[in-house]
Amino acid sequence: MLTVEKIGGTSMSKFGDVLRNIITGNRKESEYYNRIFVVSAYSNVTNWLLEHKKTGDPGIYEFFARNGDYQSELDALRAAGTISEAEYAQFSKRSIDTGVAAQIKPYLERVQGALKQSMTSLPPKLLQRKDLMAELALRHGVLMDELEAALVDEVSANPGLLQDPALLSQRVSELSSALLQRPEFTMDLQGRWAAPLRSNDGMVERFTAAPGVQDFSRIPVEALFTDPKAAGPTLIPRSEMQPNRDRFLDSATLKADVKAVLANKPDKLSARTRAIAQGLGISPTALIEGQLRARGLPSLNVMRQRPEAQAQISGLRISSAREGMSVLQTTFRFPRKGAAYLAGNIQQESGWNGKRTWGQVAGDGSYRNGGLVSWMDPSASTGRLRRIEAHLGKSITKASHAEQLAAMTWEMKQFYPDAYRVFMNPNATDSELKAASYRYWGWGELGARWKYAQNLLSR
Repeated sequence: MLTVEKIGGTSMSKFGDVLRNIITGNRKESEYYNRIFVVSAYSNVTNWLLEHKKTGDPGIYEFFARNGDYQSELDALRAAGTISEAEYAQFSKRSIDTGVAAQIKPYLERVQGALKQSMTSLPPKLLQRKDLMAELALRHGVLMDELEAALVDEVSANPGLLQDPALLSQRVSELSSALLQRPEFTMDLQGRWAAPLRSNDGMVERFTAAPGVQDFSRIPVEALFTDPKAAGPTLIPRSEMQPNRDRFLDSATLKADVKAVLANKPDKLSARTRAIAQGLGISPTALIEGQLRARGLPSLNVMRQRPEAQAQISGLRISSAREGMSVLQTTFRFPRKGAAYLAGNIQQESGWNGKRTWGQVAGDGSYRNGGLVSWMDPSASTGRLRRIEAHLGKSITKASHAEQLAAMTWEMKQFYPDAYRVFMNPNATDSELKAASYRYWGWGELGARWKYAQNLLSR
């Protein structure tokens, strides 16, 4: 019997639940087949890509088709997790990875067939089984995706690889060998895989810090890459680990490692960074590059080229709206108008005196407020300020203004992508920027924030 099952866009946005409860469920392996799934685009994806069904606002395709400024739209899609880093790099006008995917494609194509053959040593009779071949094709696709992502990280950390075909080919070979040794890409002579692709969902939820973000920074390396209750499979499969998105290093370790890389002292890199990089099958520099990106910080290349970008790591204090606007433009790439409105909002909220906390504001009943943005905790156990401090790995009173700006950018990308998209749009109108400001801050008192922004723009 053949069944047809329809899954809506809102459900698809929770794909983990769909996989566990609808596609897999309590079915036996033999019951997986003879099913057709008709799926909608993830919730809001059609609005973002084509046209908003209620407002009629154009999606990114309209900007792209008429060769307009689609960069801010692309930034928002990446921030929301709608597109991957590789897809962003392929089309971004800003990303340091621009064109990398296209340049490494020939190297991936050369090894694609050989890698698929290396994944199996099945006798000819078993090669006729469609279920085995379908599973092999699926896992081969996952392997190639991971190889491409790892190679993009390597090239982003060391652009000189693109100028040395022999060295790049060698690195492709090394990364491929590391991937083939992982159990989820290893099949025995009976067609059985050493480990499933699916993760321990309870473990993933345990480490989830934000939608699509897992925090492994407090997990010992040996526990992260080796399941203490079983030999072989890892605690969390490598396919669930994304160095560009998940946190493997705390802020202190990342800060020290960045200094070591910029000082050209690889021997000073932390043992944790070297061990995690080995477990992920990438170089330590590529891991650091990914961790910077995951926290919304400038890349190593940007830091090398623009010393002011190192302010976020070295702890430079920014004490005025004018200085803050400059850093928002040069380091975080906000356009001039967006940076002015952000700086004006911060001037109203904290007066650019952010290394402090205070009680409730205007009798709003909040438990605690603090930082440049005036993040709020409604109670002792929950709130945006606690989330920001967890992201920073320190109290807001010990975080530099530059670190707080990086945390603000991270929070906006993760939880307020619509506002982030507006602030990143150089053509945004005053009314759009004001609306985005309210979406992100949600203030009780308007104050003089618009006046501050206009004063910054008039100079």
